[in-house]
Amino acid sequence: MTGTQIGIAASVVAASGFGIADFLGGSAARKSSAIPVAARVQAIGLVVLLLAAIVFEAPVTVSALLLGALGGLSSAAGLALLYRALVRGGMGVTIGLGSVVVALTTLLSDALLRGDVPSAVQLIGVASAIAATLLASARRGQPGGVGSVGLAIMAGLGFGVALVFLDRAAETSPLWGLAAARGTGTVLLVALVGGAWPAHRQEWRPVVGAGLLDAGASTLFIGSFILIPVGISTAVSAAATPLVPMALAWFILDERVSRSGALAVALACLGIALIAVG
Repeated sequence: MTGTQIGIAASVVAASGFGIADFLGGSAARKSSAIPVAARVQAIGLVVLLLAAIVFEAPVTVSALLLGALGGLSSAAGLALLYRALVRGGMGVTIGLGSVVVALTTLLSDALLRGDVPSAVQLIGVASAIAATLLASARRGQPGGVGSVGLAIMAGLGFGVALVFLDRAAETSPLWGLAAARGTGTVLLVALVGGAWPAHRQEWRPVVGAGLLDAGASTLFIGSFILIPVGISTAVSAAATPLVPMALAWFILDERVSRSGALAVALACLGIALIAVG
């Protein structure tokens, strides 16, 4: 396999991990509160990444720590917004739209910072992704639907900006960049929670599962940036990520996606696929 093929394969596998982690975290947030769940997921990921960085003796660089810290602030905000969106809206559509925004943000970053301008096929994909966003925003009949779309878009922006910083951190030390991101993210989310932790006992298994899967998928995903551009890696990952929680929500939660919602997800996936192959 070539380096590009390995990078794409890593992105697809990472997408599966992100999708299951989002499903577990979103399910826990529905039974509790979004920000406390996000804080616990981040904390678990921090422990895993610190252990990995120490075990594999990853090089420590100031630039990776600083860039990772900035990425962590943006990622933590995105995670909290995502969980709030999952509480209000359908899982498949919410995560699908967030994935579109992440991909568009990183592709724009590649164009502005590296001069990688999208091709004609990619521009068609962008148009399809925008159409998906507009279609989902126009949905009616679901309480909080429009609000969840806005939260999903903001969450996508947060994750997209975080990936831009982590892409730069990966040039010197991917693991320590990720560890720094998780560290600042955890501190920010714990500060936001303050003393408002849920009084009732919280189910810990989905939270632990989400933290472990998110940390593993993040490591694999950031590693792919060394082989392929961040925009392409994100586009490939975003195309697959919504399918996992949508399927889980369908079979486990019996959450039915409306026709307009299904069409929005289909357009989003089509748009991301065109961006990836363009």
